[in-house]
Amino acid sequence: MSNKKIVAICASISFYKEVVEIKNKLVEMGFGVRIPELARIMEESGNFDIETHRVKFYGKNFHLRKGEEMRRHFEAVAESDAILVVNKPKNGVEGYIGPNVLMEMGIAFEHRLPIFILNPLDEQANFADEILAMEPVILAGGLEKIYGQVC
Repeated sequence: MSNKKIVAICASISFYKEVVEIKNKLVEMGFGVRIPELARIMEESGNFDIETHRVKFYGKNFHLRKGEEMRRHFEAVAESDAILVVNKPKNGVEGYIGPNVLMEMGIAFEHRLPIFILNPLDEQANFADEILAMEPVILAGGLEKIYGQVC
């Protein structure tokens, strides 16, 4: 059994290329890393085109398959030692965190896991109060604080 600390990465599908880059950095730092299944498939193919993969991955039963994948990543979060939220500008919001990532953060919060957020929050964004109530550590782009607080 490994003593590696496990970090689950949570992000909008729009950020999966960055998720893979960050995963690789965390692995180099000695962490085990869990990423969403679709991010893993995109990494293996080298293709990060969202629409191409959305059709192939989710198929005709989009909502059913998406629900299965949500559950899978919720379990990954619950079984991790911490989560890292990758938040970047999207839809006119700096540091975008969408509803699915907010749910993943809720799982981490319930399990009393450290929550790290890569970039500063847009404090005017939807559910900023709820996010701040979870007392996340804002990394301001660097990953070093994760090692200090998780290991």
